[in-house]
Amino acid sequence: MVPSPYPADGAAQWFSAVSPRISSGDACIFAVTEAGAFRGLVSINKINMAARSAELDYWIAHDWQSRGFGTRAVALAMTHGVDRLNLCIFNSTCLTKNTGSIKVLEKNGFTRVGSAVMTSGKFRGVAFDHYRRSLHVPD
Repeated sequence: MVPSPYPADGAAQWFSAVSPRISSGDACIFAVTEAGAFRGLVSINKINMAARSAELDYWIAHDWQSRGFGTRAVALAMTHGVDRLNLCIFNSTCLTKNTGSIKVLEKNGFTRVGSAVMTSGKFRGVAFDHYRRSLHVPD
């Protein structure tokens, strides 16, 4: 249910990388579960309290995609961001060819605001799109 190939210490490495961001208030990370079984992750990252904005990222295990888990997880994460963090702007990015992720974002009211091509990393040379959801939330 995790990305493959996945190194034996991958979870420990990931947790070591995100723990300081969680502790500093820069991120909130939630497990996506069904009946106690892991289905994926959704996270609010780069939280900017002054701008009332953050990045929203998610990953759903392959066998559980196209079943509404991503759509529901994003909606719940945004509710947390609005109700608990007073956020009103959510940004997200996905690969242009990832129609499932595009549907998740659009079902949650996001609109495409730009595109680019990855310049580094494992997706170097691959197109991706930027999405944004702005909410009118009182101060």
